[in-house]
Amino acid sequence: MGRHSDGTRVFCALVLASATACATQPVTPAVVPAPQLTQTAPPPVPPAERSRPLEGRWSVVLMLDPLSMRNLPPAEEVKGEIAFGKSSWWSNSDRFGREHVDLKPFFGRLYAPPDGVDAFSAADTSMFSEASGGLIGDSVSIDFLPRIDHGGLSLWGRFWGDSARGTWRRRGLEGSGTFVMRRVSKDAVNVAAIPVPTSVAPTVVAAVDTVKAKPKPMTKAQRLAAARAERIAAAKARTDSIAAAKAERVAKAKARDDSIATAKAERVARQKATADSIAAAKATAQALTRQLSNETPRVTATDAGAASSPGTAMRVSEATPAPADPKAPVAIRVRLLDKGSNKYVATKYSLHVPDGRWMFGRLRTGSAGDGFGSATTGSPGRYEVEITDFMCGDKLWFLKDRILMPVEVKPGQPADVTIEADLANAPARPSFDNKNGEKCSAPIGVEK
Repeated sequence: MGRHSDGTRVFCALVLASATACATQPVTPAVVPAPQLTQTAPPPVPPAERSRPLEGRWSVVLMLDPLSMRNLPPAEEVKGEIAFGKSSWWSNSDRFGREHVDLKPFFGRLYAPPDGVDAFSAADTSMFSEASGGLIGDSVSIDFLPRIDHGGLSLWGRFWGDSARGTWRRRGLEGSGTFVMRRVSKDAVNVAAIPVPTSVAPTVVAAVDTVKAKPKPMTKAQRLAAARAERIAAAKARTDSIAAAKAERVAKAKARDDSIATAKAERVARQKATADSIAAAKATAQALTRQLSNETPRVTATDAGAASSPGTAMRVSEATPAPADPKAPVAIRVRLLDKGSNKYVATKYSLHVPDGRWMFGRLRTGSAGDGFGSATTGSPGRYEVEITDFMCGDKLWFLKDRILMPVEVKPGQPADVTIEADLANAPARPSFDNKNGEKCSAPIGVEK
């Protein structure tokens, strides 16, 4: 019992000592947080007011970087002005204006200001003087010719309120450099407006339920029927295509046959006309021959009584020939005599008729008899016979200098043309059979 009372006294002494120590220790005051200062952000600038500082007139100087051009222009610096108004084009955040900068020394006369138009006046309505500018913070961007993506100038730079400096380039083409802008006036300029796109009222469409009902799956019979209908449609399309191709082939064949028939009819008509012309010429020649043969001498009674006296008997034609028709066709024949062999040579020739045309076809000289080929007919007038080639052995030889013979065809008188040439010594021109243009050394006039 005495031991427990001693422990209790010790415990109490310790408690009292700790309480005394706590009572003598100074008390730390509570920490009160300092009030925080909140910084209010400046109100945002409305988009419509953002580019207002651009309004007014500005002087601008453009300096060209010579390395940006393939050919060095006559000048490396141009000056002018830019004026902005209160209107906008792309949105209410930009400003529409007009520029008056003569860029002709840089890029040619297409970039010169319009002639006879005062800058920034009501008459300055050219698309080439349009400009659009905008500000974002302290950055400025200006576009010349803003409505097209190639050819116009784009300027970017730093903006200081009354001046700006930066770089420029020509969109899509060569040319770039630096620029400097300085304000001339802060008053917005009333520049000529650009056409405003016509707004079209939106079409009112009734509201529909966007939730589509899930299609009901087809049964097996329906799938088979749909596949069969698709096969039938494909077969019908194929049959129609074949029928259309066949009809097209038939139409082409018919057109070809008609063309051949028409050409044949024209050929027959031409042949008939030629035959009729030749027949008419032959008839004219025969009539003229008969007239000439019927002219015989005849002695009158007076002439018989005066036979002993000095005088001359009168020759009287039994039939006085009628005057020849100046427009009647006349027969024309041509022959070619080779001086070296003293033989007639058969070859083809061309006949230049008075109206400027050339008569080709079966115009040939002959080699047998008198050397004349088949006669052709023509109206009286001046003609020209042309020979360009002949047969050298079994090869076709072309003359270097063509043979030309003028012919005067008179009314009622058949024209027989004889052309003499030394074909063996005549210069030749290169051709398929005569590669080197040599003279003919083979027999002349032997046809293939």
